Amino acid sequence: MRLLLSLTSLLLATNASAAMSYIGNPDCLIANPQPVEDEKASWSGACKDGYADGMGILNWSVRGRPHGGYEGVLVKGIPNGPGFLLLDDDASLQGDFKDGKLEGKGVYTDPKGSKLNATFVAGVAGGIVDFSTPLGDSYHGEWQDTSPHGQGKMRYGAGGSYEGGWAHGEFSGKGVITYPNGIQVTREFHPQAKPSKPAERPTYGIHQDQPDLGSHIKRDAASGFLVPPGLSYAQLSPEQQELVKAPYKILLEGDEPPYPLNGPEAIARAFTAMHDKAHVRGMFRLLTQIDSEGKPTSVSVLEAPEPELGRIAATILMLSKFKPARCGGQPCAMRYTYATNFIIRR
Repeated sequence: MRLLLSLTSLLLATNASAAMSYIGNPDCLIANPQPVEDEKASWSGACKDGYADGMGILNWSVRGRPHGGYEGVLVKGIPNGPGFLLLDDDASLQGDFKDGKLEGKGVYTDPKGSKLNATFVAGVAGGIVDFSTPLGDSYHGEWQDTSPHGQGKMRYGAGGSYEGGWAHGEFSGKGVITYPNGIQVTREFHPQAKPSKPAERPTYGIHQDQPDLGSHIKRDAASGFLVPPGLSYAQLSPEQQELVKAPYKILLEGDEPPYPLNGPEAIARAFTAMHDKAHVRGMFRLLTQIDSEGKPTSVSVLEAPEPELGRIAATILMLSKFKPARCGGQPCAMRYTYATNFIIRR
């Protein structure tokens, strides 16, 4: 597994070099490593020897819109000392800066809320880190650049854990998988080379039962399924089963993830039936905890077009039937993620 963080672009954004560009008033210049057209910067702190210098707040904007910022110490217009850097994609860095890069203990938070507590050297994370995601994954161990590398343990929000060797975010060498039901598997892992360009795969949708008013064409009411949504897990091809299983990193050969008993289509149609007058469109992402008997025990709504629709969606999932996961040959409790894009019309 590769936990990609936008640290590469982050380093570029904070890279101070001999060819540094500057922005601002001639008597209070601010380092600008990546100039953007129609970009402006405002600085609330002091100026010294022609540069922004000292403690203050720096706000960037492009065409009048916020475009990141920095709160902390500048020296000659460059972050040097304790500070908080907000990038234009809402990723952030917090800690001590040296020539625009994190140096020593610091925290990187990516745009989706994943958080990396690490020791940085010239802006590069390494050593022993703590990493967590909004989905409940948490890692403690060795790290290199942008992913686990060396020895470490990952606890998965979906259930279970892995402890052992890692190579660039993938299980590597000797490791122990602990399933949610307590069964442990020790084995040697050998990461497979990944293609430079991922294979293009079809996506599937669910058609409306009735065409739009004034039209004879039936549109998709829900889209974005990686496998045919009307099939049970057993009816999927081996390749399709692997796609469903892929997010569950600890599941090995013969293991199975939780899955709607007759496929997710029935759930999607229940959504559209209850929302067909809402005239909304948008993404639904929900996490459903499924016990070892296939019964939903809880639902968390990560994303929904409206809060009320999220509550209705959660109720639908709580009333749905699932095939339980199988871990080490035994049923086990794991979390099922339901994510799809709904196009709901009057």
